[in-house]
Amino acid sequence: MHAWDLAQATGQSTELGLELAEDALAWGRENLKPQFRGQAFGPEISVAQNAPVYDRLAGFFGRTPG
Repeated sequence: MHAWDLAQATGQSTELGLELAEDALAWGRENLKPQFRGQAFGPEISVAQNAPVYDRLAGFFGRTPG
């Protein structure tokens, strides 16, 4: 997600390979419990379930996609 932040801030693509993005989202859902959220990973942002995986990944980690 830190690379996403950097890409977003510098106007570069935030897209990952589809498989990597799906794996990262699955890992996050399993491991990033509410008690571990803080400044680096804010509260989950609501994103439509049919949104692109990149947007769902960003939203899960507390970023506003798009």
